[in-house]
Amino acid sequence: MGTLLSSKSIDRIMKFLAQSATLLTAAFFISACSSDPATPTVVAPVQSAQTSTPAPGQPKEVKNSAPAPALTETQRATALWKKIQGFKTWNSPPGFPGLVESDSVHGDFVRFYANGTALADMKKLPNGSIIVKEGFEDDQGDLNAITVMEKIEGFSQDSGDWLFTRFDVEGKASKINSSSCIRCHQKADGGDFSFAND
Repeated sequence: MGTLLSSKSIDRIMKFLAQSATLLTAAFFISACSSDPATPTVVAPVQSAQTSTPAPGQPKEVKNSAPAPALTETQRATALWKKIQGFKTWNSPPGFPGLVESDSVHGDFVRFYANGTALADMKKLPNGSIIVKEGFEDDQGDLNAITVMEKIEGFSQDSGDWLFTRFDVEGKASKINSSSCIRCHQKADGGDFSFAND
């Protein structure tokens, strides 16, 4: 006569069979997908979200790239201050040798400097040109402000694409593209917003 199994034993056997069935099913699918060379496994190609492979001879196309956010005027002024570090080693524009008397708002005496881009073509002053003007209270060299203009492509039609910034001697911007700067520089010969080449 057979031995009766306890309900606890039956539960263990049922769990064992269920686990075995799961393992056997998984093994079957793995075997079917990988071991039969006559039936190759088809894997969908992985595509990059950012780029695609161009055809030979075609430029690489970048997708999903958002344009860089526009800089604020304050950010531009901060970047400009960094760009002009060492400006005292730059040359002066022709016609402005050293400290010269001035009747402008910049001071009774001024000294000009220009970067290489500006000096290479003072007539046209291409994009990237930077002109620095130190303003002095007197001819003894008491500096009261550093005024800088940088030409940036597409920056502002109102200012002829020039960013005008007035810095104190520590580099803190006190005026950025103010209407008074723009109105004054609109009077420059040739409509180029610069007096440094008049």
